[in-house]
Amino acid sequence: RTTELLTRAFGFRFEVEKLTHLHFESLLDEFKTAKGKRWAPVRRGNEIGSVKSVFFYAHENGLIDRPVVFGTEFKRPSRDTIEEYAYDNPKEYLTREEILRLIKSAPVHLKAAILLAINGGFTNRDIANLTTAKIDLDGSTITFPRRKKGKQMRRCHLWPETVAAVRAAMDVRPKPASEA
Repeated sequence: RTTELLTRAFGFRFEVEKLTHLHFESLLDEFKTAKGKRWAPVRRGNEIGSVKSVFFYAHENGLIDRPVVFGTEFKRPSRDTIEEYAYDNPKEYLTREEILRLIKSAPVHLKAAILLAINGGFTNRDIANLTTAKIDLDGSTITFPRRKKGKQMRRCHLWPETVAAVRAAMDVRPKPASEA
């Protein structure tokens, strides 16, 4: 994705040796107003890091002779900028009524996923990686390693309606072809 972004910004046959800080300032302006919509500071910072990593990789592996000069402006937004943006743009949350409407209209498996999300803070990936070995519906708990570290166990007590929804989802789930 990053190399596609660079070829769109600089052209397909750009010569790395001719890039100057002005090219990267122009790219930064594009990040700030991408598709007419300003990118949030965290996303801008992530894109800047990705762009720099492409050129660092190229230099470290002998694909270019010298390091690229990005200039003083092409850097990640400061912590203050990120915090100010977060303060000025608070996250929007679903209301209780909206969540209840979603649960009521959701298919069986999605109802279970929604309840796991609000009951235990499960993400899409958490739910996708959930196995029956990690679920104790009789004890109303789910125990599994945290994704970031993998060493810390995460334990979640399930509400009765979450247990019922997970049971219902497991009942309609296609049977696996093999034990594996």
